[in-house]
Amino acid sequence: MQIKNYFKLPIYFLWWSVAIAAHSEPAITFSAHTMQCVKKSSEYICTYLGEAQLTQGKNELSGPKIVTYQNAQHEIYQIIASGDPARYHTQDDQRIVDAKAQTIKLYPLKDFVLFIEQAEIIENGTKFDGPYIEYNIKKKTITSKPNTKMQTTIIIPQA
Repeated sequence: MQIKNYFKLPIYFLWWSVAIAAHSEPAITFSAHTMQCVKKSSEYICTYLGEAQLTQGKNELSGPKIVTYQNAQHEIYQIIASGDPARYHTQDDQRIVDAKAQTIKLYPLKDFVLFIEQAEIIENGTKFDGPYIEYNIKKKTITSKPNTKMQTTIIIPQA
């Protein structure tokens, strides 16, 4: 079978799942109603539509639409989830992070996530709410960029 530069795989009444092994990390699993991948130069751009979901270990990204960008080394370097809202979840032994936004941009090679427009992150009960929030997965830090038109709100639960 020869792989063409363009392929489209509509899946009706079934979920489409693809598992991709990445180094020593757990496999990444995608599921959606339909999937379309296009090869542009040396990279692949794949679009997952309809209850799209990406899972890797205890990390989950979901929304009506997820687009992945894969480089020539077959590494996914950017994932964009959009929806009303798109959602992100991760957890480890010390923290649980649940987040949502209209657009979520995940950069797996940099361990970095951007939450854009109506962003909300809840980390172990502490709520961050604003138009643009950054989450550094490796450092486990949450940052909100200044915005002259909107503000970021942080609600810390009482102990």
